[in-house]
Amino acid sequence: MLEIHAGCGIIPNLIHRTAQLTFIIRMVETGRAVSFLPASVGIAHPSLALRPLDPPVMQEVGMAYRPGEIPRNVWIGYPNVSA
Repeated sequence: MLEIHAGCGIIPNLIHRTAQLTFIIRMVETGRAVSFLPASVGIAHPSLALRPLDPPVMQEVGMAYRPGEIPRNVWIGYPNVSA
């Protein structure tokens, strides 16, 4: 994301970084932060205002599971979210 900002001439003021989704959501809900999150987070948390990026940002992801087991009940992909 920082490369995308730099390409637009924007230097974000990063105050805190975390991978803790619950913390990020609470910070956004209380008006203390903004964040870039997958669209599925906005669907699961209707208290958040979600706006799609233009152009969209794509990220490659992988799936982890225990060796020798066939993953079942796997949901893949992010639904489109209207602005």
